[in-house]
Parts: sequence; structure tokens; C-alpha cells
Amino acid sequence: MSGHEVMSFTSRNILLLSLCLLALISLHGSVVQAGTVTHPLLFIPGDGGSKLYAKLDKPSNPNDHWYCSKETDWYLFWMSYGVFVNPLPRNCFLDNIELVFNSTDNTTSNQPGVQIKVDPPGSTDGIRYLDKFDVINYYGKMISHFEDKGYKAGKDLMGLSYDFRKCPNEKQDVLDSMRSLTEQMFVDNQNKSVFIISHSMGGLFTKAFLEQQSQQWKNTYLAGWISIGTPMYGASSSYEMYASGYNFGVPILPSEPLKYAQRSYTSSAWMLPNPDFWDQSEPIIQTPTRNYTVLDYNVFFKDINYTLGPTVFELTHSILDLNSAPDVNLVCIYGVGVSTEEQYIYDSSFPDKVPIETVKGDGDGTVNYQSAVGCGNFKRNPGQTKPVMEKSFQGVDHDGLLQSSDVIDYVDKIVYTTL
Repeated sequence: MSGHEVMSFTSRNILLLSLCLLALISLHGSVVQAGTVTHPLLFIPGDGGSKLYAKLDKPSNPNDHWYCSKETDWYLFWMSYGVFVNPLPRNCFLDNIELVFNSTDNTTSNQPGVQIKVDPPGSTDGIRYLDKFDVINYYGKMISHFEDKGYKAGKDLMGLSYDFRKCPNEKQDVLDSMRSLTEQMFVDNQNKSVFIISHSMGGLFTKAFLEQQSQQWKNTYLAGWISIGTPMYGASSSYEMYASGYNFGVPILPSEPLKYAQRSYTSSAWMLPNPDFWDQSEPIIQTPTRNYTVLDYNVFFKDINYTLGPTVFELTHSILDLNSAPDVNLVCIYGVGVSTEEQYIYDSSFPDKVPIETVKGDGDGTVNYQSAVGCGNFKRNPGQTKPVMEKSFQGVDHDGLLQSSDVIDYVDKIVYTTL
């Protein structure tokens, strides 16, 4: 082959390669190199997805267990293995995590002498792993995936821990931090728009946040919202939680001691199936004397002797306007094909004992299918002018959505593609 032929052969290949790259750009929006950061990422955790730290200086209380510490320095409060396997630390945990509701201003506070804090805004330390031994993986695998591709925590990848017992009406500081962190990463990364990645109840916080922002702000600062396993319309298991406690599917964890603490979280009421979008004829709780649908909350609260129930439900039910579209580029990811509790059948011991039978349907093991698809339903909202993409993952459960390599690869594809 002559020198002229070599040059022609090389030129043809360079031209061919250039055309292929142009085609890729046309098809996928952008072509990136390893180590390139296309959009900064802000991770918002869900219920139970943030480390909580406690400091105690408690007065004497006859209702507390005598063997529990009254004074401590700051320590990791959530999550601790002892809560799940040992009744003694579990009782101390329940003494301290229960909230006190103030009917005067409809806010909650910690037990006297209990302080609770989370990791500072922007830090990912409180959402990667939830225990001190880095065994309980939450966002850890997904964050590490992006760090391996060149992202740097604190610069173009940030997290936002929060006290998941409370709702946005009491956590305006969380919504304010979502805005300030987004703007900070935008400025620090050459005006690159930011993807918000949320999981579970973090999606409801994200929806509340977006309702407060102008369209101009969203168009400027946000590349989009990647919603993973958001219970947009609530979850049936919250109904059971109020009735007899919810043990997160851990057989060795008794439900009964948990229910009073769980009832005290306003976020529990926020997660009740939404009567505006749920099947109103479906009896979620069935007892020998009556059944309860999403239209029977007030009667249900009375029958379980939870007098604060109607107030807290009305307060939390009005937080979100689910008839308003987020109107950002929206990606809805959820699990399907996992047996998910839908209805609970009790005997005459209701509500003092757990249900004798559960009826199951489709979902991700936590979020019912009819709630999971609520995110994608925004595509039918006239106010949603931006694209909405839906992706379901067969057989992937609620927590597994953050550990699944298939899900992480799909999120990667979204982040590295201009929508």
C-alpha cells in the first residue's frame, strides 16, 4: 500500500468515525468521555434513609424504661442493629424517637431532653450507609458508581439528609437547602443544570420543593428529576402501621411496641393512601365489625383511639397539590412484580393484635402499583410540558431499586443523555 493510499485509507476512516459520532450525538443528545460530569447530582433520601444522631439530657420520666441512659453525648441513633434484635435498646430507642404533637400550632417536637440532628446539607455521609459499620447500604452503591466516573462529593454530587419523621410543612429548611445546594452546584460547575435523584418519600419532598419554585427557576437550574419508587399516592402499609404497627417485614421485630412511636410521626399520616387518587371502594382494613376504606379515616382513628388522627391527616393531606404538574424533565422509575400488601384482615382482637391475614397485589414490596405509577400519570397533566419517561423493573423491590445494577445503569444513561 502506497503512502497516498495509506493517507486516503486513514482519511476515510476518520471521516467515517466522525459521521458515526455525529449520528450518536443526533440520536442520544450528547457524547461524553469517561470522567466527564454532564450534570451535577443532588440525592434526596426517603423514609428511614438518613442517619439520625441523638444527644440526651433527659429529666426523670416514669414512663421511660429505668435502664435507659438519660445523659449522652452525640451518638448514632438511626440506624442501630440493637433496635432490631434486642428488646432493651429497642425500648430505649422508642422512648426517645417518639414525637410530641402541639395542637396549638400543629407542629411536633422531640421528647423533653432529646436532641436530634442529621449530617449537614450537601454531605453524602448520612445517606450512603445507615449504620456505623457501612453494612446497611442505602445510596452508597449508586453514589460510588458516579464517583467512579469522575464525580466528586461536595462539588458536583451532594446529598441532603433530613429528619424523616416530619413533613415539609415543618421542614422548610430542607426545601430551602434543596434550592441553595442546586444553585451552588450550578454555579460551581460552569452553569450546568442539576438532576435531582429521589427515592421513596424523598420524591414527595421533591414534589413539595418543585411546587415552591418558579418555572423560570426550574428551567434554569434543573436538568430534571429522577424519581425512584415514589409512593405518589401513599401506601397501604401505612394504614396497617396506624392500626397495629409496622415491623418493616422483619419477623423478629414485634409490631406492637412500634406503633405508638410510628403514629407520632406526621410523615406516617402523609403516607396514608390518598383518597383523591386511591380506589375508594377498596376495603384496606377488614375487621369482623366493619371495613375501612380511604373514605373512613376519621372513623378509623376513633376506633383505634387515636384522637389526633383527623387533625394530622388533614394537615398532611393538604401539603401537596398532586393536580399540579412538576413541569420538569421527569423520569419515573419503579419496581413491579413483587408481592405487595394491599389489604389487612383482622379478627376480633383489632386493633390490639396484628392482622391474621394479608391480601397482596402488585408493586415493589412496599409501594403499591397504583401509587408507583402516580409519577408517570403527570404526563397526562396539561401543565406538564416537559417529557415524562417511565421505566419499570420486574422483580426489583423498594430498597433494591437503589442496589440494582440495572437501575443504576439506567440512571447513568439518563444523566449522560441530554433529554
